[in-house]
Amino acid sequence: MSDSLVAVVMPKWGLEMVEGTITEWLVKVGDPISFEQDLVDIETSKIVNTLTSHQSGTLVRILAQEGELLDVGTPIAIIAIKETTESEVDKYVAEINDGVVSLATTYSEKPSSQEGISDQISRANSDSTADVSPAEIDDKIDFVIPKSLLGYDNTDATSATPVALRVAKQHNVAIDSIAATGRHERVTLDDIRTAVIAAGGRFKIAQKASY
Repeated sequence: MSDSLVAVVMPKWGLEMVEGTITEWLVKVGDPISFEQDLVDIETSKIVNTLTSHQSGTLVRILAQEGELLDVGTPIAIIAIKETTESEVDKYVAEINDGVVSLATTYSEKPSSQEGISDQISRANSDSTADVSPAEIDDKIDFVIPKSLLGYDNTDATSATPVALRVAKQHNVAIDSIAATGRHERVTLDDIRTAVIAAGGRFKIAQKASY
């Protein structure tokens, strides 16, 4: 069992979800991964959603390919949170397959889903959208969107990942004002965070320890 590797599993988004289909990987092996970075689009019987990372590290293995239908709890990728070797990754994957590693799915039960995203976000008050410097922002306010980035427009829906789109809609962020770094030139959650902070606002989602 490794303390430097973390398995990403098919999440459980709601009580009725039992399986999901890998629609599109938004990262590739070798990519550095940041907390809450978009990893993969997953289709369920109800929605297409984006699974975000709960760890910072490096993506070292993709275990599920696009188009695969997998049960909840099935490992789909491996993230290294410390420097590791290929042989260590191989051993970890073998331990998963042999049932030596216990994979918890409970973390993913609160997803970046239509209802779940609001559980992860502390809403800012109605006065939090002014152009302000970070020093002027109350520490209790988790989201402050500068006026220069306001103006959500649902016609931009196809240019953002599902998670980024929901956050933009909730906080009235203009998607077309955000520089996109995601695959197919889509705006990601991290892109919104970067733009908001660069403009002097605040964008904070409480970090959780593991999958």
